[in-house]
Amino acid sequence: SRMLTRYPKENRRTILQRISALGILVMLGLHARAAGIVAGGGNSLPVIIMQTLFFTFVFTHIATSFSNAFVTLGWLDDMDRIRKTDRVVWVLCALMWLTAVIVVGRTFAIIASTH
Repeated sequence: SRMLTRYPKENRRTILQRISALGILVMLGLHARAAGIVAGGGNSLPVIIMQTLFFTFVFTHIATSFSNAFVTLGWLDDMDRIRKTDRVVWVLCALMWLTAVIVVGRTFAIIASTH
């Protein structure tokens, strides 16, 4: 819409939130079938890339939505606290993303090595 292009800096978070939600929906079926693909003898590299992308969407969505949810619930209303909450949540999501990527890589390496 025109509002999204008129104020791009202010809408970056909303755009990321929408893109990540769409990405989650698109990737969810593939995410659920990933282990079966590799266990069935499929190439693990595309699956690892797909899983990494899925978790990127998930943790981006959480990070962009978390403080908004708390504002909506009335639990956060001070801009300074919102910014601090956002920073903490982004760091936590980055750490969880890194953990997920490491686990996915190791898991699929183990599955692939059994074939």
